[in-house]
Amino acid sequence: MNEQEFVYNKCPLLDCSLFKKLTFKWIDALLVLGRKKQLQLSDLYSPVHEDEASILTQELEKEWINEQKKSSNPSLARTLIRWYKRKAILNACLVLIQETINIFQPLFISIILQYFSGSIELSIALIFASLSSICVLIDSMLHHPYFLNSYRYGMRLRIACSGLIYRKILRLSLKTLDSKSAGDIINLLSTDATRIEFGMYFLPYLVTGPIQLVIVITILYLKVGATFLSGLLLLSLIVPAKWLILKQYNKFRSRNCKKSDERVTVLTEILNSIKIIKMYSWEIPFSKKVTDLRNQELRYQTLLNLVQSLTATIDTIMATLMSFLNISFFIAFAGIPLVPSFIVFSIGFYMRLCNSVGFNFSRAVVSVVNFRVSAKRVGDFLLMKELDMRPVPVPNDPDLAIEIDNLNFSWKQDEFSLKNINVQVNKGDFVSIVGPVGSGKSSLLLGIVGELENYSGKIFKDGKIFYLTQQPWVFTASIRQNITFGLPYIKEKFDKIVEVCSLKKDLELLTYGEQTLVGEKGINLSGGQRARICLARALYSDADIYLFDDTLSAVDGTVANNIIKKCINDYLKEKTRILISHQVHLLESSKKIFILKNGKIEAEGTYNQLLDSHLKELSCTDKTISSGEFDSLVEDTVDEVEFENKKKLSEDLKLKQELIKKEREEVQQKGAVGWNSYASYFTAGTGYFGLIGVIFLFLAAQAMTISADYWLSIWSNLEEEFENKQKQIKSCLQNLETQNVNCTQILFDIDSNTDPSSINLIYDDRERSYKIYLTLVCTAFIVVAVRSVAFFMFCVKNSKKTYQKLFSSVRDTSIRFYDLNPIGRILNRFSKDTNNMDEMLTLYLYDFCQVAMVILGGLVVPISVNPWLILPLVPLGFVFFLIKNYFISTARELKRLDNIGRSPLFVYANTTIEGISTIRVANKEKILAQEFNVLTDYHTRACFAFFVVNRWFGLRLDFLCSLYTIITLFGSLLLKDYLGLKPGQVGLLMVYLFQLFHLFQWSIALWTNVENLMTSIERIVEYTNIPSEPLREGKIEPPINWPTSGEIEFDKVSLNYDKNLPSVLKEISLNIRPGEKVGIVGRTGAGKSSFFQAIFRMYEPFGKIFIDGVDITQLSLNNLRTKLTIIPQEPVLFSGTLRLNLDPFGKYSDQEIWYAVESVSLKNSVQSMNSGLDSLITTGGTNLSVGQKQLICLARAILKKTKILIIDEATANVDYNTDAIIQKTIREQFKDCTVLTIAHRLATVVDSDRILCLSEGKIVNFGIPKELLSDENSILYELTKKLSPNEKKLIFDIANGEKKVDLALDIVPIENDNEMMMETKSVKSFVYENKGVDFSDEEISLFDSSLQSLSNFSIGKSELEARF
Repeated sequence: MNEQEFVYNKCPLLDCSLFKKLTFKWIDALLVLGRKKQLQLSDLYSPVHEDEASILTQELEKEWINEQKKSSNPSLARTLIRWYKRKAILNACLVLIQETINIFQPLFISIILQYFSGSIELSIALIFASLSSICVLIDSMLHHPYFLNSYRYGMRLRIACSGLIYRKILRLSLKTLDSKSAGDIINLLSTDATRIEFGMYFLPYLVTGPIQLVIVITILYLKVGATFLSGLLLLSLIVPAKWLILKQYNKFRSRNCKKSDERVTVLTEILNSIKIIKMYSWEIPFSKKVTDLRNQELRYQTLLNLVQSLTATIDTIMATLMSFLNISFFIAFAGIPLVPSFIVFSIGFYMRLCNSVGFNFSRAVVSVVNFRVSAKRVGDFLLMKELDMRPVPVPNDPDLAIEIDNLNFSWKQDEFSLKNINVQVNKGDFVSIVGPVGSGKSSLLLGIVGELENYSGKIFKDGKIFYLTQQPWVFTASIRQNITFGLPYIKEKFDKIVEVCSLKKDLELLTYGEQTLVGEKGINLSGGQRARICLARALYSDADIYLFDDTLSAVDGTVANNIIKKCINDYLKEKTRILISHQVHLLESSKKIFILKNGKIEAEGTYNQLLDSHLKELSCTDKTISSGEFDSLVEDTVDEVEFENKKKLSEDLKLKQELIKKEREEVQQKGAVGWNSYASYFTAGTGYFGLIGVIFLFLAAQAMTISADYWLSIWSNLEEEFENKQKQIKSCLQNLETQNVNCTQILFDIDSNTDPSSINLIYDDRERSYKIYLTLVCTAFIVVAVRSVAFFMFCVKNSKKTYQKLFSSVRDTSIRFYDLNPIGRILNRFSKDTNNMDEMLTLYLYDFCQVAMVILGGLVVPISVNPWLILPLVPLGFVFFLIKNYFISTARELKRLDNIGRSPLFVYANTTIEGISTIRVANKEKILAQEFNVLTDYHTRACFAFFVVNRWFGLRLDFLCSLYTIITLFGSLLLKDYLGLKPGQVGLLMVYLFQLFHLFQWSIALWTNVENLMTSIERIVEYTNIPSEPLREGKIEPPINWPTSGEIEFDKVSLNYDKNLPSVLKEISLNIRPGEKVGIVGRTGAGKSSFFQAIFRMYEPFGKIFIDGVDITQLSLNNLRTKLTIIPQEPVLFSGTLRLNLDPFGKYSDQEIWYAVESVSLKNSVQSMNSGLDSLITTGGTNLSVGQKQLICLARAILKKTKILIIDEATANVDYNTDAIIQKTIREQFKDCTVLTIAHRLATVVDSDRILCLSEGKIVNFGIPKELLSDENSILYELTKKLSPNEKKLIFDIANGEKKVDLALDIVPIENDNEMMMETKSVKSFVYENKGVDFSDEEISLFDSSLQSLSNFSIGKSELEARF
């Protein structure tokens, strides 16, 4: 339903020539644009048809359906391979040709070396040099098309898998969705889909590696003999060893993924509830929760890194070890000199094998392992149980809209939520359903809309249904789009619906009216506004049947009456309407009312028939309770003057609307990744000393490897020189009669009687040379092993510390940060970016450092052999830097756009999960799937352009390297005599030079990947530097046992949510006496919630606030918030045990907890659960009703028992029974406390000691209710006069003392009622096993040094006795 305009930019790839495709010139225009300006997603090319998300998802879905039909154990990995098998084989042919060409390079070099030893003529050497040059150029031309195809195929797999995951979300049942958190699903979209993508990159090397191995073995055997095959013994041991290593890697990877899922799940829960966590000052237990999970995840990541370090050591030193083993066998068995041509020939082939079988094959195996693990995880998700979406039959009676016949349903086995339900609703009827909390009302509506599964009985319906959920659901789009919900915009219809839903004046007060952008979860709207927008959405749908799940609870009494009158009874009078409501007095117009209790229909009839028998016990007064927040601006009660005042009142909202879009846009960094990001990461774990130590180890390892190869070159030259000398001696001895002057000089120290056959051609100092070589190889192996382990442990340390900073920073920042940043964007740092930091950055960084060291050696060694090689490096280096500067700015922006383009996908998926029932009942699955595809295509613009730009750069870099290689090769041949080059030197030069050619462009690609992955570090570092609240830092410490009385004083207090926004509280000054009960009233924007925000310092106020004479603005926030208690409007529960939800610090005894539970009338319900206090609560408390969750929040307050209690419309969404329990408990348990209450129902606050009336952030009235009601100019009087006569009379009677509020009167005691039994849905969502964590003083001080020791938290004996 997103209104964003997606611009279509035709991709030049569709119409370009073959030459432009091969050279990637078709992307030149984008590179030019990237040099001129900062690129945006709209600047990039739209994906070609075969890369579009809708096409790819549809194709994979067909394959997946076929897989499920063919196999009893469907495999997504098998499906993906079968889907892209043909394309992968064709792509592998390019690799096979490329690798075959590379095999001939060592053969050509060995032939060329024979020229330097005088065995062949220059002309022959030039021919083979030309062939070698041609191979180099062909290699360049084949390499980049292969990798672009691999990237593209991997991208397609990721897109298709993401599309399948999203489509699956739309089909999952509510019960299944409860078992799979939003964090888990986002992890599938971010981490696992990416691993599936990477699985395609090296896949062909699984085939080409073994083929190349067979070819090399054959050539070595034919050319050198069996001796030089000995190095393959090592390879034959290493390959199975790697398989064993990778089996361990697979096991650790699976466990690591599981822990990562658990961490993201908990983080999702924490971020969604961060406001209440801050108010409760619960940062410590939740920090410990996340830290424990992160440590478990890093434990497996450490094991993974150790496996990687072992693999890296083998890959790095394998060529040297194979050469060493071959030379050892050669010395022991060959009995011939060790000449350079043989060494270069064998080493050249071994380096090819190490590259193809060692590096590429191993990387392919790792990628495939990750591919299989992630494909298994995604496949398991795709196989999860879906909602049965079979068509619902039409009732046999044409007059019936809905018929339910003997419906039975339970969320958990043997615990029925609905029993023997029989309901008939005629077309056009208005029917109501009432009943206590937990009686199954919402479950019944879910059954009607088809959201229940595994039920017995029959459900019939005739007509299109629209269902309004109990919790209003809005999404990030304009208000218009939230209402039209994908239907065409018809102005007359829209305006009429806005009017009947009491939204007209609200829209007039918003700067952009109906085009106002709704923030994530509607943060810029009040609860009542969200509810009325959802109501308008229902009306706009033109359904035949409307189901309202307690829609009236979020609006005030006046608006509730208007909705009943204008909306339900007038606008929808021809429609079938079913309403769940706790406001029984509004249901007189219902044709029939069903009383639901304990999952059964206890009674049914008209309002008058049931009034005395059943309805009376469901409401404490007859037509006397005002409900909802005072947030509407009702047209017929607002004159022009008042309207102008209200326009002034909403100035802050106007400005907020003007800024919200800009503020909530994700920051796109410019230019290169800042050095502060590199410094922050590389010094996070061990500081600069650790960084210097790792760099030294890399240099030392490369130096030792080069030393071994260099000594081998010197040794082979010595062997060849000795052989030539001995051959000359032998020749002279054999031809003594015809000696010339040279022979005389050669035999000067030789006995002429020496037998020529006794002349030994083997170097006489071979043993010493071998020992030196052995020492260098062993030293190199040890240093490489130490370097590998040190590097990977260094990265684990850095990741751990960086993540700790990230979490601490996000946890400790102000609530304003969460106002401006969607949860999906924040989670992207904790999922995708953290995974990049833990895994991908470590691997690519190691590869880059290793390749960079080899390149360094590859430059130093040839130049040391032939210093003239510096000359061509100068111009070629200049051209390289020109190309690099032309490329790098665009590549950086494309990668950043890639990262930014991912976030909307995660936000969209998260929003869909929250509103899944509304989406399905409105049949919007297809539209949302299309929009998800569009968002995916927009992201594809960036990632595909990034791939192409990298190939563009790589191709040009390879041409430069080819040119340098050709110049060096021919220069060495033509300048042989001038430079006096020896065969061993040239052999070493050529081996390193060709190695340089293959690695130079790879190093740039690796560095580009490293730099792009560093954008994840940059994004993390950005969040580590956000301002923190003074959680632990205060200028003063409060007195012991503060506060003792609960007196509150405001001294010219002002508050604004942001420096760019106007004040929502304006110089408020007041005094609230100790133990006083104060009600707070006022309309939306009056400053009611802001008043509480100021006390909790959720936003830092200006002025001074005193509690018992202590200026709370000078205290640390922990010292302040631990001394305050709040019961929020929307109850928040966390996954874990009931005990954990009541007492996360583990401070209270079972006796104290049971006392709190009993005080809120939940003792019998909790005792009836299998595990009592240790019973599991699912994420968000989805296995409890809203009323039950609110009672648990009240039990928290009783346990905490502070001197100040703040109630923020805590009874807004509960029935009268629950409201009565809450009000009665508050009056009994907090009679000696100062209680501040935002009014939800005027009757609940009109008996307060005083009432505070706010308007426009200022105090208008503050006095005794009786006096305020006698003042016709007071806000309380104004609010009261809008009520019905009966409601108004009740309010005045209570205020005048003529009637006492006794909300518990005539209420069925819940303790004796099984209706409070929790509807414990069968859920397998992750639950952190913590039955009241025990914290030591050290653990608490680790998180918060300002907190007192645990002993200070305990309850004294006298207080305990007083309670019990």
